Amino acid sequence: MRSLLESFDGSLDRLYWAVEDSASYAITHLPDAVTASAVRAAIEQTGAFTSVKVSELLTQEQLTDVRVLAAAGSAVYRAPGHADPEFEIDGVEFR
Repeated sequence: MRSLLESFDGSLDRLYWAVEDSASYAITHLPDAVTASAVRAAIEQTGAFTSVKVSELLTQEQLTDVRVLAAAGSAVYRAPGHADPEFEIDGVEFR
């Protein structure tokens, strides 16, 4: 697994084995989500595993960035059927 990750400019940080369900959990560092998906596909193609899942983990700083971006997005978007937001950009009002 380490050589596969390194071939994608990634690395293996930790590998854990779960006793209850015979699952393994790998904590890896990969350049991006596309690369993680490619690694997943390569592992699945071997047939050695019955299920391979990928979950992207965020740092505290990244989570803060997500919350800031989400707040900005909620200022300009409402779900269908809800009142449109009113906002101003560079002196131009939007309703």
